[in-house]
Amino acid sequence: MSFTIPFIENQNCGFLDVSREERLSLRDIFNAAIDPAPNWEPRGRSAFALSRKGDPEDQTFYFKKICHGNQDECSGPIDYSLGQDYCDALDDLKESTRISFSEERLVRDLTGGSCSAMAFEFADDYLRRRPFASAEEIIHAIGPKYRQSSLAFRTVQAAFNTLHRDPITPSHDFMRDKIGAMLRFYDRTISDSSDLFFTERCTPKEDANSLKKIELFLSQFEEGVFVVRCLFPDDSDKGEAYGHSTVFIKTADGQYFYDPDAGIFRLTEGSEANGLHQLVKKMMLRSAAPFGRIYKITQ
Repeated sequence: MSFTIPFIENQNCGFLDVSREERLSLRDIFNAAIDPAPNWEPRGRSAFALSRKGDPEDQTFYFKKICHGNQDECSGPIDYSLGQDYCDALDDLKESTRISFSEERLVRDLTGGSCSAMAFEFADDYLRRRPFASAEEIIHAIGPKYRQSSLAFRTVQAAFNTLHRDPITPSHDFMRDKIGAMLRFYDRTISDSSDLFFTERCTPKEDANSLKKIELFLSQFEEGVFVVRCLFPDDSDKGEAYGHSTVFIKTADGQYFYDPDAGIFRLTEGSEANGLHQLVKKMMLRSAAPFGRIYKITQ
C-alpha cells in the first residue's frame, strides 16, 4: 500500500514544512494503524481508527467528567429518504464551489462513527440556548441527549460523509472549508481557526509547542464555541483517512469539552488550556489521528 504525506496547513497559506523526523513519526503511526501492536485494538468504526483500552479518566487535576458518553449505536441503518434530503440541503447551503455533497455517495448503513453529527449538533444546541441560560445549566440540560449515537445522528453523519472536494479547483484551506460546509447545515460557519498542531506520539518539545498554539489561539477570545478536530490526512477527495470531532466551550463562568466518545468534561479553573491539551491528547491517541486544529463557530 502506498501513501504520501499530504499538505499540512498553517495560518497563512495552508502549507507547513514537516521535518523528516515528523514525517517518520507520521509514517510509524500509519504503519501501526495497518499492523497494530499488541496493546492496540481496532475500534470497529473505521478501517484505520484504533483505540487504547479505556476512556479518559473521569477526573484529574485538570478536568472532571460531568456527563458520560460514548458512540454506541453509531453503526447501523440510516433514514435513507431523509438522508437524501440532507445531502441536497447541504449542497445547496455550501458557500464554496470547491466542495460538494453527492446523494450518489449516500450509504444505507453507516459505519465508522457519527462524531461530527453529534459534536456539531451539540454546539448548535448549546448556542441556541445560550442567550437564555448559563453554560452550566445548558450543559446539564442537553447532556443526556448526547450520551450516545442514534438513528438521527447516523442519518446526518451519512449525509456529511458524502462531502468531497473538487479535483480541478483545489481549496486554499480545505480543512477549514470542509468544517464550515458541514456547519452550514445549522446555519453556522467558521469565523477563525488555529494553526495545525501535532500532539499524538510527539516529542516533549513538539508537545509543549502544541500547548502554546492552543493557549495563543484561545487567548484571543473571551468566550466562544469551538470545534476541535483531529485527523489522519491522506490524498483522497476527503483529505483524510479518518478523523474525530469534539467541541470546546469557553465562557466566563466555566469551560467545557464534549467528546462523543467519552462525554462532557468541566475544565479546572485557571488550568483550562492544560486541561484542553490533555483531553485533546487523549482524543488523538484514542483515534490514532496525529494532527489537530481548532475552529471557532459563528454565534
